[in-house]
Amino acid sequence: MRFDEPIGPRADMALELLSEGKAVIFRGLEIHVAPSGELECRVFSQWHPENVNTAVARDEFTVGQATLTDLLSGSPQFAAICGRPCRWELLWDYGMGAVRLCSMRDGVLTWAEGLPKVSDPVS
Repeated sequence: MRFDEPIGPRADMALELLSEGKAVIFRGLEIHVAPSGELECRVFSQWHPENVNTAVARDEFTVGQATLTDLLSGSPQFAAICGRPCRWELLWDYGMGAVRLCSMRDGVLTWAEGLPKVSDPVS
């Protein structure tokens, strides 16, 4: 279920689904409580996999984290459910499904096999 505001009827329905272990999507950020108890946050990349590097992945995770912050600061009910350790995943939606590009836990990126295909620019 998709919702864009942290409060209101759709948010109430999303909160109920989330508390039942189902995934919900807030402003493009998919969240659900994983069986491990972690909050799993999935960010969908704006880039094709061959163009994703560490800098791009971190930028996209930053946008996802800001979206999660908006949700939690706008709703004490979501903050109560989502106030737990987070595991972040960056996915690429190719239209018929999605593939995981990398994940991030405690600021450490772990790439899917064969990625990244491009290196980070040299400063």
